[in-house]
Amino acid sequence: MDPNRNEGEQNAKFWLFTEIFDKEFNISIGFPRSDLCNECERFNTRIILATQNNERGQLEELKTQQTQHWIDAEHFRNSMTQAKQLEENHFSFCFDFEKNFVLPITGIGREYFCSHLNVYNLGFQNLQTDDSVMCMYPQNFAHKAANEVCSLFLWYVRNHVPQNIQHLHIFSDNAVGTNKNRFIFTICQYLCLTRFVSIKFDFPVPGHSFMCIDRSFALIEKKKKREDRVIAPSTWTNLVVKTRPSNPFHLVYVEKPFTDDLTPNEVPVVRVKDFKSRFIPIFQNRLFINGIRAFSFSNVLTPTIARNYGEECVKPLNLFLPNASARQIVEATENAQFLYQEDTFLPVPRAAAEGCTQVLDHVVIPPNVTFFNSIQP
Repeated sequence: MDPNRNEGEQNAKFWLFTEIFDKEFNISIGFPRSDLCNECERFNTRIILATQNNERGQLEELKTQQTQHWIDAEHFRNSMTQAKQLEENHFSFCFDFEKNFVLPITGIGREYFCSHLNVYNLGFQNLQTDDSVMCMYPQNFAHKAANEVCSLFLWYVRNHVPQNIQHLHIFSDNAVGTNKNRFIFTICQYLCLTRFVSIKFDFPVPGHSFMCIDRSFALIEKKKKREDRVIAPSTWTNLVVKTRPSNPFHLVYVEKPFTDDLTPNEVPVVRVKDFKSRFIPIFQNRLFINGIRAFSFSNVLTPTIARNYGEECVKPLNLFLPNASARQIVEATENAQFLYQEDTFLPVPRAAAEGCTQVLDHVVIPPNVTFFNSIQP
């Protein structure tokens, strides 16, 4: 027993200090912020300068613009909250890429100066049930581009959205190369022509794209920090599956089994299709979509958009050529061919291949781990 403690005294919990500092002294306790919004930081800097220079007119204008920026960001979060409470024939989900995993991790000094093999994880999460699907694959299996996202997006809808659903509500960030582009919108148009009555696609204010799937990624990242030695792919795949025991993440491979010896197991494997080459002939030549915040699709070949948060999607967008037909869109989607050959691997950057070789020379690779034989520059 502590000799300095009086009889009956107990150790105070951390939450007690947090509550006292927060409520009594208005001092919040938290972690250092990262991945800050560019606009928020710009407003903060300009407000500080305007205050120091006593520029009252500019200060009021900046605060008004900052408030509107926050309102726009809050609208996206409110939309996700409302999507969780939709009717039975509605289904809502979000998707995004997680921060890259790397292989191998050994802890040796040379590893710090070497390039690694990247492992991608595209996650989909049902907003109503929090059921999540994690699509994992290394960079020598497939790229991190629009064809991969379109293939996995279409697979997720076909395998995880119930047949009675008539309306989809989708949330994603503004990454033009993967999530926000003409190819994924064409997949949405195809789905409205063949299955759904309507699809709504919402995008957040850049820098304020925190979604439910990011909460799942945060759980994985917390587990990743405890792994100081990763020699086999199964270390990462097992970690993802076991991260949330109460409602485990569903694992999906891309192109090939992401296993230690590249042999199939019970995990589904999704092949990537070349949608881009099939869709490009039916697109308008020029299309500016960076400033669009929401898209709405139906069986009409002209989707509608909203450029400001809180607005309805009413302005038409000419996504396709005037002579494009519904039949062309359906045939282009359903007749897309596989992008990669089944028995080949993609070359990786020479620095990554050499880095793997240099690092693996200092560890004992288990006999059953033949995955690294597939890495070629």
